[in-house]
Amino acid sequence: MMFREKHPFIISMFVVCLCLLIAASSFGAESYPLVCRGGGSMVAQYEDSPDYGLRLFIRFQKAPQPANTQAPESGQCVWLDRVLGEGERNMLSFALDDTRLREVEVSESGVKILSFRGRHSETLKNLLDYVRQRNIFNLRVHRVTRSDGTNYMAIDRLGP
Repeated sequence: MMFREKHPFIISMFVVCLCLLIAASSFGAESYPLVCRGGGSMVAQYEDSPDYGLRLFIRFQKAPQPANTQAPESGQCVWLDRVLGEGERNMLSFALDDTRLREVEVSESGVKILSFRGRHSETLKNLLDYVRQRNIFNLRVHRVTRSDGTNYMAIDRLGP
């Protein structure tokens, strides 16, 4: 007797679980456009935590008007169609799962990353350039809430 004839319930449950996994993977967090201008008080820093791994966090000031009304000033970010709300934190996050720092320079003024490699190296380089320069850049982000209740906006991609 074949396995599927002997254990139809197990086969059925396997098929149901597989369908649920496929459906769940297609429902990712929705991304929203965020407009930023580097420079000013915008700051990037690396953090490594057992809860969320190695990440680049970018702190910024909230712009007082939506980007479709007025471009953000240096060091500010804002939604395209509205200002950031009270509960929306002024912090962006970019996952650096496989990125490795290759060369750093340590001086009295701080630590400067000279080179790195990995799947996200080009995006990381662009993000760091955007933070330093006073140019406008666009991101697609979604909100993440940590287990302690704090939140940040995870960067899904660069560009509109």
